[in-house]
Amino acid sequence: MIMRIFGCVMVALILATALPASADYRAGRKAYKAKDYETAFQEFSKSAQEGHRRAQRYLGFMYETGRGAEKDFGKAMEWYLKAADQGDRVAYFRVGRMHFKGLGVSADDQKAYEWYHKSAEKGYSRGQIALGWLYQDGRGVGRDFGKAMEWYLKAADQGDRVAYFRVGWMYKKGLGVTFDNTKAYEWYLKSAERGYYLGQYNLGVLLAWGRGVPEDLVEAHKWVSLAYKRRSKEFYAHWLGEIEKRMTYDEIAEAKKRAASWKPKRR
Repeated sequence: MIMRIFGCVMVALILATALPASADYRAGRKAYKAKDYETAFQEFSKSAQEGHRRAQRYLGFMYETGRGAEKDFGKAMEWYLKAADQGDRVAYFRVGRMHFKGLGVSADDQKAYEWYHKSAEKGYSRGQIALGWLYQDGRGVGRDFGKAMEWYLKAADQGDRVAYFRVGWMYKKGLGVTFDNTKAYEWYLKSAERGYYLGQYNLGVLLAWGRGVPEDLVEAHKWVSLAYKRRSKEFYAHWLGEIEKRMTYDEIAEAKKRAASWKPKRR
């Protein structure tokens, strides 16, 4: 009986401690979504100090990006590590990225690999993609296209639009798989439909020259223009011009109409 009472008291104490931290975190999230970064920073700070791992991770991100606080990579890493100590898979990824980019620490591909691997093993899609990229490029680990594809596919299984693009790229280049423009098209389409600009651009290129799929200049123009709208890169504008040279006025008008009415798919 005494042990049962003691156990109930301990649970009550834990809940009493956790509830305010969770409330501060929710307030921080609400402010962050409203782009009230100063308030978000204040709320996340209170929650993070009480040990809320997600608040710690958010606080790290705000220090990294300079939102609501002066940019400070050292403090960003400090808070990411606190969240990582609690097993936060997103924090694992953020720490890995800091090492990969050399933000607040010396750039270190090996350490980036170690942290990305932790994140990927816990099922975080961005960690899986980052790990796949390291295997693809041979950074921090021996180059292994098969392993790269394995991790890209794990992220793709979660509906990640970037992963869809990476899988398509592997088929387009024949890396770890047999070269196949048709499969590249299929994966690029999944990525493009969900709004990823690299998927849109590369899909447009395949359609413009009939690689792996019948040529369709109207759809090609639509997808490349959507990519250009999201990332105004000079070579996107160049390829739009090249595609338009082969199109009639009515075809260009139709392509612009389709692009204007396009909406991304949900996962």
